Amino acid sequence: MSVYELVCDNVEGDSAPALEAFVRAFARGRLDPPSDIRGVETLKLSPFRVVLRLRRAGHTRIVKIYRPHGFRWRRRARAELLALRTARARGIACPEAIAACDSGSAGPSALVLEDLGEGTTLDALHDSPEARASLRAAGELTAQACRAGLDHRDLHLGNLYRDTSGKIWLLDLHAARFRDEPVPVTRGRFRNLYLSLPWPEQRGLREQLFAPLDLPPSPRQLSGWVRKHLNKRVLRCERNSGSFRRCGSVLRRVGIAVDADAWRKELESAEPIKSGRRGRVVRAVFGVGKLRETGTAQRLWRAAHALELRSVPAALGLALLPGTERGGHWIVSEDLSRSGTNLADRVRAGADPTKLEAWARSLGKSLGRLHATGLRCRDSRGDNFQVVEDEVCLVDCDGVVGMRPWGHSRAHAADLGRLLAWARHQTGDGLDEVLPALTRRFLRSYLREWVGFGHTPPLRSLVTKSLLRAQRWQSQHSR
Repeated sequence: MSVYELVCDNVEGDSAPALEAFVRAFARGRLDPPSDIRGVETLKLSPFRVVLRLRRAGHTRIVKIYRPHGFRWRRRARAELLALRTARARGIACPEAIAACDSGSAGPSALVLEDLGEGTTLDALHDSPEARASLRAAGELTAQACRAGLDHRDLHLGNLYRDTSGKIWLLDLHAARFRDEPVPVTRGRFRNLYLSLPWPEQRGLREQLFAPLDLPPSPRQLSGWVRKHLNKRVLRCERNSGSFRRCGSVLRRVGIAVDADAWRKELESAEPIKSGRRGRVVRAVFGVGKLRETGTAQRLWRAAHALELRSVPAALGLALLPGTERGGHWIVSEDLSRSGTNLADRVRAGADPTKLEAWARSLGKSLGRLHATGLRCRDSRGDNFQVVEDEVCLVDCDGVVGMRPWGHSRAHAADLGRLLAWARHQTGDGLDEVLPALTRRFLRSYLREWVGFGHTPPLRSLVTKSLLRAQRWQSQHSR
């Protein structure tokens, strides 16, 4: 039986030709999800793998189809089938592998699995008593797998599944190795599992997950792991990976249909919101466009994704496309002005003190996370932030850059000093009475991010340098 026959055998006969056409197109590199095929549901789609739920005559199957991509990928389906059967024989909860087929070096391979039903992977959970119970159960399953001699080698929360009854299942055993003795439980072995819950506010979730493994929830290596992981992951926005697709010279987010010529025409005919030596900013129907030199536009595209990876509230990057001007590119971002208001305008209009405190905490958390993970925001004035549902979102990534290997404390102080200068001198008289209290709220949230990664910045020195920076800014701009 060929791969195409194996896959199409799990749908009704009238859906088989369209499904086979999709599988053949996917094997050639096309990433368009199958649409309007009866009995076919797309669960995951990436450049090298697609996961489908197929229905036929009242039963459902999960089918994983792999594109040919090197020797290991040619036999990946069969390797995972053997690993799943071995794991089930050792008493580990994982889906039943029904069949697998390889096409050799030139074609795709496929694996047919039982359907575990409607549920969710654990990376989609939010903090709640139910989520904590699920993570505790996931830790117990992981400990059981180690005792049974299973070394998963690609274990993260996306590979742990909770069904509707609450039972936890282990997925994606394509890289698994088995031993006759228990697998040693070490921090490094579960690096990817730590990176599934990296942020300080997730410590309670980590405690539940790693307690059955007798591992610390926040090892000293976590900060370094997070930085390396983020630096690697941010490059995915420049290729077909995850939420991004490259179509020739155009980069776009999945789900955003980009007609490059039409978008470019509208962007270049729109009235500028801002215009200067770096380029211009316009507002279009589909978002806010910035025209920048190619290198700068690519840096802004990466910066927008870097903020997203850090869970820092900010405008999402939607597309990056070349402009008609030589050496220029348009970066198109979400237009948050449609759902929020500018932070500077809200402050000048006289906001409620309770809201001001919430905004100060939000700003402190965002800047603290940037600084603790190797980024800075050089232009942190209120005009560059938008308030959306009481959350402060960054809308201008021009100042978001990586830290140099030296002078971190000066860079941190410069960012905080610029924000303080804005709060002191560019908001009128609205913050004079409440600024000391807001500063305390801000610093608590800021320091919480640092402490969550096991660091304690020199607070007194940082505050002193920030005050000097704010005074220097005021003296330079009051002439």
